[in-house]
Amino acid sequence: MSDAWAGLLYTWRNRTLRGLGISVSTANIANGLFYIGLPVFVLSRLGGGAAEVGQLFALMGVTAAVSVLFVGRVGTEGRERPFLAAAMVLTGIGYGAVLFSPNLLFAALVMAVIGLATGPFDVVLFTLRQRRTDPAWLGRAFAVSMSLNFIGFPVGTAIGGAIAAGSVEAVFAAAVALTVIAAAITFFAVPKE
Repeated sequence: MSDAWAGLLYTWRNRTLRGLGISVSTANIANGLFYIGLPVFVLSRLGGGAAEVGQLFALMGVTAAVSVLFVGRVGTEGRERPFLAAAMVLTGIGYGAVLFSPNLLFAALVMAVIGLATGPFDVVLFTLRQRRTDPAWLGRAFAVSMSLNFIGFPVGTAIGGAIAAGSVEAVFAAAVALTVIAAAITFFAVPKE
């Protein structure tokens, strides 16, 4: 317990980890909303079934894996905040574009773009977190920081589940708005150096 508490205190006192906790948690609320909204949209508006929903998420995952491999070769030091914010905004644009998909093929193309935006996001998030954490604290700080980052996802899914039946458009609009807010928070809450 004392190590966990010390890790929490270290993470909160580290301006970068605290800023990432706020911005990435906000982006993950949007992510949770989208993960609820997409199946509802595909099933109710595009005429797809569970298999198509799974295929769209799989496509996003495959393009994300490819993107990570390429972005991992790019030097991002000193450019982390613009990379992170741009990935968030591109993801938000993708969320909005899915809502206007006339068919499953268009939705698949948009999901591929969202996956491509995941590469810069993941690479920058992990490298920035590692660069700005004292090596003696890596395990504890990473555990706490990653938990804080992910906490937004279940919050987003809970909110999305509550409002999706009434308005899938509201779910997508909230997801888009929160990714833009998360991008702005990145510049205000994560220190440049």
